[in-house]
Amino acid sequence: MIANSSGSVAVTHPLSCSRYQSQEQKLKHYRLDHIFMQKLHSNQTRSHFIRLSLSQGILIGCFVLAIGLVSCKSSQPIGSSTDPGPPKGLDELTLDKEKVDKRYVDACTHMIRGDLRVAMDLFKEVLKLVPDHHASMYNIAKLAIEQRQYDDAITYASRALDADKTNYWYYQVLKQAYEFKGEFARAIEVQEEIVRQFPAKIDDRIQLAELYIRNREMNKGITTLTQIEEEMGPSDEISLRKFQIFMRQKEYDQALVIVNQLLDGHPSEPRFYQMKYDVLNRLGKNAEGILVLDELLDRDPDNGFALLSLADHYRKLNNTEKSDFYLFQAFENPEIEQSGKIQIIQNLLRMTPDNPSIFPRVQKLAAIFNRTHPGSAQAYALQGKLFLLDSKVDSARLYYRKSLDIESSNIPVWLDLIETSFGTRDFQQLYKDAEEALEFYPNQEQFLYFLGISGSQIGEYRSATNALEKIKRIGTAGEQLMAQACAELGQLYHYQKEYEKSDKNFDQALRYTPDDDILLNNYAYFLSERNSRLSEAQELIEKALDTQPEQPSYLDTYGWILFKQGKYNEAEKWIKKAVDLNPDAEILEHYGDVLYKLGKKDDAKIQWERARVAGSELDLDKKLNQ
Repeated sequence: MIANSSGSVAVTHPLSCSRYQSQEQKLKHYRLDHIFMQKLHSNQTRSHFIRLSLSQGILIGCFVLAIGLVSCKSSQPIGSSTDPGPPKGLDELTLDKEKVDKRYVDACTHMIRGDLRVAMDLFKEVLKLVPDHHASMYNIAKLAIEQRQYDDAITYASRALDADKTNYWYYQVLKQAYEFKGEFARAIEVQEEIVRQFPAKIDDRIQLAELYIRNREMNKGITTLTQIEEEMGPSDEISLRKFQIFMRQKEYDQALVIVNQLLDGHPSEPRFYQMKYDVLNRLGKNAEGILVLDELLDRDPDNGFALLSLADHYRKLNNTEKSDFYLFQAFENPEIEQSGKIQIIQNLLRMTPDNPSIFPRVQKLAAIFNRTHPGSAQAYALQGKLFLLDSKVDSARLYYRKSLDIESSNIPVWLDLIETSFGTRDFQQLYKDAEEALEFYPNQEQFLYFLGISGSQIGEYRSATNALEKIKRIGTAGEQLMAQACAELGQLYHYQKEYEKSDKNFDQALRYTPDDDILLNNYAYFLSERNSRLSEAQELIEKALDTQPEQPSYLDTYGWILFKQGKYNEAEKWIKKAVDLNPDAEILEHYGDVLYKLGKKDDAKIQWERARVAGSELDLDKKLNQ
């Protein structure tokens, strides 16, 4: 950031002062008038320096430049060194200063644009021209903090302070560098010096207390805050900070004293009742806590915190009737956030599979919610969820659509809409839903995955492949989703006869989830389909069967691998077992193929006929004449 003008050291432009009458007259360098500096200080806001934005610092720095100031500590002319050499003329001095000014202005300009690296280089060029240009040191320190180069920030901030030990902001940037680096003891030393030099700034004393607390020096933090109160009088801000410290230290009795004082001064402030309720609960004084909530409701009958806390209290006591009395009352209050109400309903919905009696309560809460927040996106989404639970898919989709028409950025609702298609195995609709959702969120991995699996099912192999490959490129999905994407790509590349890519993706999927029995089965089956690496395929399916020994499709895969290896008798045993468990069309067809190879042509024909009845599109004449 650009150096703040308050406390800066400056030199005037030689040509701007009428008292320069000849080239021989020595140039005079001087600091800003002390009174002017104090005025600049008084104009600063009370915000902590750490909260100043980059742009604020730049504006302050530009003000310094606007009044023609360039930081310089030395009484030698700009550009001087230990051995000054021959004296420069006024024109040369003016050119040197203009060069420094230009570099400094360029650095500030690049900082404004966000070109921090360029700004850093330009400030360092200024230091080459003027080694004690502490405004540049300060700005380099700020830029170093932005780039998390805290050691460099400490070095340059320290050099700036060595040049001007009266500059408030130089102390602040040094303290900030130590704080970000986690060296709180050193940050405290700097903050203590700030408080000594600038005792009138109350915010700095509060910040010192905060640093004590962060360094686990709780007693010093409390002492500092108490001293401020003794000097300045009672302060809600100080009391709240002390309350937080006592709560963190689990000194709940002390915290109770503080919150009682706050309530004495502000008997109508709901927040203080909430704080007192929390303290009493931590002290195990639950009955007194309930009285506090009752008192809060007397003052504010619609207070959401009190209503929901009482509902939760009586729920824990298994007093459903009294709990619902407060819960329904809370839902009637439009001031209570919709998201909190939705969370309560969702929690109850998760309990309904084990306790169906809860569902009527959920429906009543949803009805109140819809009445209290009519036409809201969340109300429509909630109604869609209830319709889906009632197996009314079309109505669910209608209300999800209404919700998205109002709030198209709601990812969970998009996922709910997509789930309606996925749940009914309507892959055409699923593909359309995922495609539409991706118009709003083109990099959302779950939407990409649903497009991939639906595209695979409806023959849109290229778009499905692109979507799943994008999940891998983004690389932020969890292991489970990455494994599923790779496994689906393995199948897609197999269908497109890109077998090398297929195997590569199956191998990647196994690295994520090596014990996934579905993945093991599918990989093994695709290898057998193309007569590739059959021994490895057998190992894969055996691993799947270790966990699912009665899974028909796994038994069929194992038998089919044996068939491909020419082990027809063993293959018959495994596929027969699969047929007995599930006479699926594909399994029946495989069984017929095995019987035919064993010379049992009539039996084979019977199984192929069964396969056709079950849905297989096999060519029976071709089978019989193979």
